[in-house]
Amino acid sequence: SQVFGIPALFLRNGIDVSAYKTKISSRSNKLEILCMGKLQRWHGYDRVIDGVIQYKEENNVVPFRINILGDGDVRNALIEQATKAGVSEYFNFPGIVVGEELDAYFDKCGFAFESLGLHRLNLTYSSTLKSREYLARGIPFVYSLPIPGIDESCDYCLQIEANESPVDFEKVLQWYQNIENNCGERMRQYAFENYSWESQFGIMLRTLGIE
Repeated sequence: SQVFGIPALFLRNGIDVSAYKTKISSRSNKLEILCMGKLQRWHGYDRVIDGVIQYKEENNVVPFRINILGDGDVRNALIEQATKAGVSEYFNFPGIVVGEELDAYFDKCGFAFESLGLHRLNLTYSSTLKSREYLARGIPFVYSLPIPGIDESCDYCLQIEANESPVDFEKVLQWYQNIENNCGERMRQYAFENYSWESQFGIMLRTLGIE
C-alpha cells in the first residue's frame, strides 16, 4: 500500500503482552461482565444498558451484573440512564480501577465488552488497545466493528452489529455458554503471535529483508 505516493507497510497497534497478568479462569452462579475505558460516547456502553433494559422486560430476571470501570464524559449519563430505567441494581460503577484491584475484576468477570460505539466516529474497523489487553489477559469479549486479525476462528470473540441497537443479551449469553471455559491460554498466545510488538516489528523486518 501507499501513503502520499510513498510505499507504506500496514502494522497493527502493538502491546507488551507480558506486561499484562493472565486472567484466572472462573465461572460462578452470578455472572460478572466487564466494561472499561475513559467512558466516552464511542465506547457505546449505553447500548449495554439498553440491552439490560430489554432483557429484563423479556425475562424479568437478570442473572448477571455489569461492571463499568473508569471515569469520563459520559459516566454520569450512564449512571442516570440505568437509574431512570430501574436497572441500576445490575450495574456497578466503581470509577477508576488500577493495579491488583483491576486484576481482580478481570479474574471475576466471565467476559468483557470492547468499544461498541466506534461507528459514531465513522470508523470502519477497530484498533483499540482495549481489545489487545483483553486478548493478552485471556478474557473473551464482544465487539462491533471488525478488528484486523480477528476472524471466525477466534471463537472467544463475538461480533455484534455496529449500530445503535441494544446489545442482544440472549445472543451474547448463548455465545458465552458455548465457548471453551479455559480459552485464556489460546487468547494470550494469539496476542503474542499477532499483536505483540515483537510480531509487528517482525513483519517490518521481514519486509525489509533484515530478518
